[in-house]
Amino acid sequence: MAVSLGPFMTCFLAVLFLTVYIYIMIYVKKDILYSGMKLVFAGIALILIRMMIPLNFPFTQTIASYKILPPVNKFLFDYIGDTKIDLATILFIIWIAVTLIKIGYFGWEQQKYRACLLPFAVKNWDDYPQLKNVLGRCKISFWRVCIVPMNISPAVVGIRKPILVLPEYPFSENELYYVCLHEAEHCRNHDLWLRLLLDIVICTQWFNPLVYFMQRELTLAFELSNDRVILDTMTERQKMEYAECVMKMVRHQKPREKRIGTSLAFTHENRSSVKTRINYILSKKKRGKMANKLSMVFNCVVISLVLAVCLFYVPEAYCTDELLNEDWKFVGEDNSYFIKDTDEYLLYVNGEYTFTLMNIPEDLDNIPIIEKEIENEKEN
Repeated sequence: MAVSLGPFMTCFLAVLFLTVYIYIMIYVKKDILYSGMKLVFAGIALILIRMMIPLNFPFTQTIASYKILPPVNKFLFDYIGDTKIDLATILFIIWIAVTLIKIGYFGWEQQKYRACLLPFAVKNWDDYPQLKNVLGRCKISFWRVCIVPMNISPAVVGIRKPILVLPEYPFSENELYYVCLHEAEHCRNHDLWLRLLLDIVICTQWFNPLVYFMQRELTLAFELSNDRVILDTMTERQKMEYAECVMKMVRHQKPREKRIGTSLAFTHENRSSVKTRINYILSKKKRGKMANKLSMVFNCVVISLVLAVCLFYVPEAYCTDELLNEDWKFVGEDNSYFIKDTDEYLLYVNGEYTFTLMNIPEDLDNIPIIEKEIENEKEN
């Protein structure tokens, strides 16, 4: 496996596509609620995993870039002055350092948040008969249920040991049932695993502004899909009550509440997201079985294609005659040679280092290739 500019570009393009795709599904086609969303989310999870590992794999195929990437590669991989250090190495070290810091801080923050919740855990269930009855109706058990004296949104936190977080609020039994059922469905649908992957992608792709837009849209997709599972069993009156419950929690929620740890909240402050959820909840749009199947097939095919491209293809720079003629001397088999270093080829012209390539283009396949070990022996 090798590090190069290509995998980073693949990750960038994957984020761009997913952001646009999810946006279209939610706001244009209004198709996020229908069949096959679990398969789509599973495919997205695999893409997110690929985005956390921006490396060339042994089975990766190269898509040649003759115009855009060569000058970028030359800028990044040329040595700085007389040193043997290039800008790409510096940027890679910074990326690794910041990523490790952000992942470490994320883990510490989550553990701290869970520790802060535990003092508010329900210990005597006899004091909460309504809550005990509602959780029995939801047919799920949380590791802890914490009732916090703050204006927060109900949420579920954690994966292996999920904690249900509730505010001190005078819920009616129906409202409490809707809230608990919503968070229980997040656990049953494994949305928290997807949320964790998304959080780690944010840590690894911290330099990419698009991932923050993707995070917002994908989180909304989780909520819409989860709402649909619940709404399919409700009457029209219950749907109205459910929508009213969402609005009440938005008004109760403290402004600019910070989401900490791997959690999915019942409501979010973002007005656009809340408005979209309410529109979906109250929508009377219905589709036949055939339309649902076509929607499922379309979504699965699109995500599968994106996943295949992310796994098996990366763009890489190929040098061209035009680039060579800018500031290089004539390259020929008499005055040039490549030194193979792992998966890279270092081009030397008249004994001077010129450029690094991931693959040798056809117009330079007559240039001799020297293994790095042999070159080191000659120097010694």
